[in-house]
Amino acid sequence: MSIEWSLESVKILVENVEKYPSLYDGLTTYNNSGPIQEIWDLIAKSVGNGATGFICKRRWQVLRNAYRNHVKFGYKVSPYGIEPHLGFMRPFFRSKAELQAKNNPEDSLEYCKKLTQIVQEYPHLYFDNRSTASSDDWQEVATRMGNGDSPEQCTAHWSRLRTRYSYHLKRGYKMRPAGLEQDLKFMAPLLAAREEATLETTIMLVDLVRDHPILYQHGNVKEHQDVWKNVAEMMGSGATAQDCENHWRSLRYAYTKCLQKGFAMRQSGIAEHLEFLKPYLKLPEGADSEPAAKKISLVKKPQKWELRREAAVAAIQRHKHLKFDGEDEDTLFLFELLPDIAKMNDTDKMAFKVGAVQLAQEFVNG
Repeated sequence: MSIEWSLESVKILVENVEKYPSLYDGLTTYNNSGPIQEIWDLIAKSVGNGATGFICKRRWQVLRNAYRNHVKFGYKVSPYGIEPHLGFMRPFFRSKAELQAKNNPEDSLEYCKKLTQIVQEYPHLYFDNRSTASSDDWQEVATRMGNGDSPEQCTAHWSRLRTRYSYHLKRGYKMRPAGLEQDLKFMAPLLAAREEATLETTIMLVDLVRDHPILYQHGNVKEHQDVWKNVAEMMGSGATAQDCENHWRSLRYAYTKCLQKGFAMRQSGIAEHLEFLKPYLKLPEGADSEPAAKKISLVKKPQKWELRREAAVAAIQRHKHLKFDGEDEDTLFLFELLPDIAKMNDTDKMAFKVGAVQLAQEFVNG
C-alpha cells in the first residue's frame, strides 16, 4: 500500500518525528522495540490519509538519507521546501569538509590559514625545507600552532601548501583547501622570481656538466664522484654532489623523452642547452635530428560535415551538364542528403520524400 505524500503531509511527519529523539538520535538507547513501533503508529494517525506506522517509518528513512546527502554533498532534498524543517537533524551529520577536517586536521582551512599566517612572519622560512640552520624557528612555529605538531611536520605541511599554490598559479589547479589562495598571495611574486632563478641555475648546471665530458660519456663511473663534488662547489648554491647528480639524471631522462616522444621539458628553453647530448643518447633512427614534437603532423582531421560538403561539391561537378550552381547553399545541402537517401530502402525513401514535402509546405504556407 502507498499513499500520496504532499508537502504538507511530509511536514506533519517531520514535525512529529522531531518530538521523539529516540527515532533519530543514535545516542538514545531503548532496550524494548515495542515503544518505538507504538510511536510510529501515533505518528501515522497524525499524518492520516491512510498512512501506517510502517509507511511513515519508510518515508522518514528516505527523508533522513536525502538530508544527509544534502549536508555532505549539497544535493537537493525532495519535496521542495522541506529542507528547513529538517534542520534539527544537522548536528547528526557532517559535511565532506567537516569529515576531512576531523580525519586530517592539517587539511582544514582553519589549520592552513593559521600556519600560513605564522610562516608569513618568518620570510627566511618561505623556501626552507627542514634546514638545520632554522630548526629553532620551525620549533617556534610548531609551538605557536599549539596542536602538538613537531617542527618537521610543520615544515612538511608548509612545503605542501607552497607546492599546491605554485601549481595553482602556473597551471590553474584548484587550491586545496578552497579559500586559502587569498592568504598565500604574498608568495606569488616570490614563486615567480624563484622559477626564473631556477631556470638560470639549471642552465648553469648543464654548462658545467658539458665542460666535464666524463659525466655524460660512457666512462668509468667510479671517477664521477670527485667530478660531481667539483660541480657542486662551482654551483655555489648549497647543493651537494648528490643533488647535482640527481638533477642531471632527471634532465637527461626528460630530454631523452623529449626527443623520442615529443614530451615537453618542464622548464621552457632548457632543451636547446642539452643538444650536445644527442650523440650520447640511445635514440630511434631519425630521432636525433629534431625533437619528435616538431615532427608531428599538424594536418587537421576533416570533420564529418566537411566530408559531406566535399562529396556534394564533387557530385555537382559530375553533373555539370545540368548547370547546377555549385556555390548555392541550398543546392549543396540537397546534394549532401543524397548519400543518406541512397542507403534507404524504397519504403523509407517514400516516407522521407512525403515528410520532406509536407514539412516544406508547412514552412511556405506558414
